[in-house]
Amino acid sequence: MSIDTDAVPSEDTQAPRPAGSGPVKRVIGASLVTGAVTALVLTLAVFPGATESVITGSLLVAFGLGWAMLRVLTARMTSQPQRWATVPAVAMTATGAGLLIFTPQNPTLTWLNFL
Repeated sequence: MSIDTDAVPSEDTQAPRPAGSGPVKRVIGASLVTGAVTALVLTLAVFPGATESVITGSLLVAFGLGWAMLRVLTARMTSQPQRWATVPAVAMTATGAGLLIFTPQNPTLTWLNFL
C-alpha cells in the first residue's frame, strides 16, 4: 500500500498572508470608533452639563473601553494579538472610574495637577 503524497495537504500550499492585512485593521477601526462614540454619548447624552471631573471621568472610561476592545478582539479574531493594549485600558478605566466615584472639586483637581 502506498501513500499518495499529492492528496495530503502540506503547509507549503497555503499562501502566507501579507503583513498588516486581514481583520486586524477592522478591529482597530472598530475599537477607535467605539471609544469615540461612547465618549460622545456619555458626554452629550448621559452627563450633559456635569462637572469637570464627571465629564473627564466619563471620557476616560469610554476610551478605556475602546482600548479593552482592541485588546480582546485582536486576541480572539486575529493572528496579531495586541496584549500591550491592556495597560492603557486599565489605566484609563481606573482613572476615569476614580473621577466618577469620588467627583473631586476644582481645588482638589488643581492640587492633583501639580503632582
